[in-house]
Amino acid sequence: MPDLPTSDGAVTLSMPATSAHLRLARLVASGVASLSDLDFDTMEDLRIAVDELCSLLLEAADVGSHLELRYHVGDDVVGVEGWVSVAAGASIDVPELSRQILETVIDRYDVTTGDGRMSFSLVRSLSTSAIR
Repeated sequence: MPDLPTSDGAVTLSMPATSAHLRLARLVASGVASLSDLDFDTMEDLRIAVDELCSLLLEAADVGSHLELRYHVGDDVVGVEGWVSVAAGASIDVPELSRQILETVIDRYDVTTGDGRMSFSLVRSLSTSAIR
């Protein structure tokens, strides 16, 4: 798992696990990033990464479940973690295109499954020079 920043000011979002609500996850990502005085490109990178990873979780989510997200802001990084309930034995393969997008816009990410839950975490440096 990527090291998420520790902050008492984490922002949490709980929403139905449907693609109709995915826009909320992107809006909160942009809002949290704007509170950190991030430049536009960094805000867009974070929004894109949240969209990609949430979309993956939504594909596997149990009907009627909720997507839970927690956004963290540290001194030099922004982190997001998300999770959703899934059927026992569910697995995930991150498609190659998604992998390429994520490796371009964020520093680190991880996607895991277990105990009836699928989750992700991501970290994006606030320094634009840290991205490949």
